[in-house]
Amino acid sequence: MRCELATTLLHNPKMLFLDEPTIGLDIVIKYEIRDLIKKINQSQRTTILLASHDTNDIESISQRALIINSGRIVTDAPLKALIENHISRRELSIMFDNQKKEYVPIDGVDIIDRSDHEMRLSFEISQTSIEEILVSLTNAFTITDLGVNMPSIDSVIRDMFSKMSLEG
Repeated sequence: MRCELATTLLHNPKMLFLDEPTIGLDIVIKYEIRDLIKKINQSQRTTILLASHDTNDIESISQRALIINSGRIVTDAPLKALIENHISRRELSIMFDNQKKEYVPIDGVDIIDRSDHEMRLSFEISQTSIEEILVSLTNAFTITDLGVNMPSIDSVIRDMFSKMSLEG
């Protein structure tokens, strides 16, 4: 694939069609190829049409996604909008030193997992703000670390195809 890509780039194409450009490559070369593709897109204003099942390629190279199922366009949207429009829940992970008082769950927030010094929560973004959750958590715990986990493009696509198969 590297030689094919190099040969194609010799001609400074205005449009580059790439089909699984990193398939079979080791992890270091994958990152280098992705960076090269992004640089070509930005510096030469080359349009990149990427066909890939590797969502890491999609997330790192693409700004927009066109999803096709059985020859039919299902979605054509910026990646960020695709994620935001198809996922209604987020996850929040916290680590804490101690518990100051009892944690009272908020409506729309579910505890996924909890141990002595860690907790993972899932929340409905239309129902509860992160700020509201953090206020509740800081009242109950001495927080040492936290993270809001955005859904991956993998989970978005999986959910989309699951819904399509149910609709039938």
